[in-house]
Order: sequence, then structure tokens, then C-alpha cells
Amino acid sequence: MFIDYNPISKRWHERMATLPKEKVDAINAPVGKENLIKLKKSKEPVREGDVFVLSIKEGLYFYGKVLQAKIEHIKNDDWYNQGIVIFIFKCKTKKKSMEDFKPDYNSLLIGPNIVIADYWRKGLFETIGNIPLTKEEQGLDYGFYRTPFMGKPGTIVKANGEDLNHMPKLLSSHTIMVYTGIYMHLRTETIIDPALLE
Repeated sequence: MFIDYNPISKRWHERMATLPKEKVDAINAPVGKENLIKLKKSKEPVREGDVFVLSIKEGLYFYGKVLQAKIEHIKNDDWYNQGIVIFIFKCKTKKKSMEDFKPDYNSLLIGPNIVIADYWRKGLFETIGNIPLTKEEQGLDYGFYRTPFMGKPGTIVKANGEDLNHMPKLLSSHTIMVYTGIYMHLRTETIIDPALLE
């Protein structure tokens, strides 16, 4: 699906326009070397259905889930072939257990995003269990916006680069999220809603 505007940018500006000036200023304030809190490192292969935790506050963890553990890019792009599709939920816990995991794809903190296994190797994500994908997850309507390139318009694609012929319900940028990227997303959401850190 070709598109002549950036839906990610449009959505961002519309959202910022609804916020008080002090929150916008806080979101735009310079950030130092802050990042996700390091948890347990792992070299184990990431698997579809893995449930993991991540944190930006000691003793508080947000849940995430792997919906695609190995992207097979249509152009055999080595960079994207390392990619893992994750979603991060608003549900949280004070202990690294599955006890409080209640995923709701209508109440996401972040998602979808493409990351690489280094998030686990560096201990920024820690897997705590595995739940096979549900029918809802297998049919989840999500996609990615690929920015214009070499004079071509932007497109809406699947994680593997294949074109989508519609605007999906859940949309993110088609890029590999760098280490500080997830932190910045979390930082923004917790500035907008400080109750997330309670």
C-alpha cells in the first residue's frame, strides 16, 4: 500500500497537540545516558511466544511478548533477518513472574516493534516464560510504515518487507529499534501517564 504522508509522524503530532505544555517540554528535554535497567543476560535463542520483562524503575517490570522470533525478509536482508517482532503491554508486575501477565492488545504500551536478540544478550529484556501464540495473536492486524526511498513513496509493509494492501490497526515504523529506542518510548509514555510507574 503506497501512502503519500507519514502516518507515524501525523499520529505523533496529533497526540502531542493534546498534551499540556509541561509534558511536551518534559518529553522534549535532553536525555543523558539513561537506558533500560539491566536484568539477567541470556544467550538462549529467542522463541515465538516468549514472555519477557523490562524495566526503567527498580522493582517494577513491564511485560512484553515475542510474536515473531525470526523475520525472513523478502529481499533476504541480513539486518532484518535478525529481527524479532515484539509487543510491550501496560500490564506490569513487581516480581519477575508470569503471575500478573494479562496481555491486552487494545492497551499497549509499545508495539509492534522490531528488535534484535542483543536486547536479551545485554540483559535489557529477560524472558520469564513462553505462551504459544493465540488465534488472536496469529491474526493480529499490525504492520509497519516504510519511509520513502529513492523517489518512491512510503509504503505499509509486514515485518518481512512484504507489502500490505491496507492500513493496519497497529502500526509502527519499519526499522530495527536501537537500544535506547525502547527506553525512549517507555520514558515518553511514563511522562504522559506517571501512574504507569506506580
